[in-house]
Amino acid sequence: MVVAIFLSYFLLILVTGIISYRKTRDFSLGGRKLPFFVIALSEKASDFSAWLLLGLPGLAYVDPVAALCAGGGCMMGTIFNWIFIAEKLRIESFKNSSNTLPEFFAKKFGGDERIVKNIAVFVVSLFFLFMFLPRLWAWERF
Repeated sequence: MVVAIFLSYFLLILVTGIISYRKTRDFSLGGRKLPFFVIALSEKASDFSAWLLLGLPGLAYVDPVAALCAGGGCMMGTIFNWIFIAEKLRIESFKNSSNTLPEFFAKKFGGDERIVKNIAVFVVSLFFLFMFLPRLWAWERF
């Protein structure tokens, strides 16, 4: 029974992927043919998947106040992005045909795309470092 359910789910996902690919022919942004809320929910599902299901409950077990701050901060950041940034970024990225933020910044402000991408990698890495340091500190307490 478990194998049948797994194979059915796998087949459903495979068929959905094939139909969607034939419809849009663009994986990263859906060919800009999908409604905005589908892209937004897809982005949030990808962003929050593992840490929201595993990490945040673990943090809530270890430090409930930190979990409230982390969850509330992410919720406020998401709402802020959707209200003030998302629509403008979508319009501007369409105008200069860019698919990623580093590509967008390179085309928007000019300059060497490699340099902008390297700066973006550095900034993202720096923020990930500061995001994971408190978790490492919490882990050492146990």
